[in-house]
Amino acid sequence: MASYDLPCEVKHSCALWEKEYGSLPMLLWNILREHGHQKMPEYVGHKFKMDDRAEWSVDVRIFHAMMDNGEFQVAQIHQSPVRRSTFVAAVRDATLQAIYRVAKDYEMELMGSQYHYFPSRGLDSYEAEVNPTKYEANPKLVQQVRLTLAMDDMVHSFQQELKETRARLRQAESTIASLKEDLAGEASAVGTSLPRKRSRAGPVGSDGASEVPEA
Repeated sequence: MASYDLPCEVKHSCALWEKEYGSLPMLLWNILREHGHQKMPEYVGHKFKMDDRAEWSVDVRIFHAMMDNGEFQVAQIHQSPVRRSTFVAAVRDATLQAIYRVAKDYEMELMGSQYHYFPSRGLDSYEAEVNPTKYEANPKLVQQVRLTLAMDDMVHSFQQELKETRARLRQAESTIASLKEDLAGEASAVGTSLPRKRSRAGPVGSDGASEVPEA
């Protein structure tokens, strides 16, 4: 069977991430900060070892107002929808899920802001929603929103396909590992049941000894 190590947790802040992780973590933090959040999101990576490769899943933890004891309370946890081969890829996936949800939670507050046309998703929803553009006078913006929705659909389709492919890969790895164990057991059994060989002197005039199996 394919073996999993216990998840390895790696915690990071998104303060200086833009160069390595792209613009999504800082974009999420900017939206949250504009709506009163005082603590940056925390990213927790879970690493799963799969024989000779690894898979990553990341949680984005969004904090609410400070509690009486001076600590911040975790308000939401958003997870990457599918395990990825690298921590960076899982961070981007999880951050995008968080942005979808935050855009939904602050739907009214974002009206008329620079985030007005950000795609949003409710809890357990798989289809993105965007504010209607029928009253928008800027045709370039309208087309950009249409393109954003189309790309979002494409990303969701890719994620579902990747999720199914990884599930089949893990199943194949498990089957291969089981077959290897079976073959190793059969080879060991055959090795112990093979007859041993002994030598005896050949007849006069022969070139040497001959080998006969030992009973």
